Amino acid sequence: MQQVQGGESQSGLGSDVSLEDELNALLTTPQIPLRMCRVAHVLSLMTEQQRELFVKLLDEPLIPAPNISKTLERHGYLVPSKSISRHRRRFSNGGCACQT
Repeated sequence: MQQVQGGESQSGLGSDVSLEDELNALLTTPQIPLRMCRVAHVLSLMTEQQRELFVKLLDEPLIPAPNISKTLERHGYLVPSKSISRHRRRFSNGGCACQT
């Protein structure tokens, strides 16, 4: 990136978004806190009923993680199946490190 007068930068990408707009977007967009995995983040966005059902699915090892991931994706929640599998192992070595 090339530095230009006024502290603005030009990346050559032709973006019409100002720095102020991007910084404001960071303030208004929910961020995943450190130590919170994607599964925990999605749980925090769901209604109480949705959370209860999702937790039941997470605790049911016979339901494949890709099936859960695809269902969530159809409803706007992007949680890779690997994240679901790792979260399912949260109480064992090599599992999710989140506190959920």
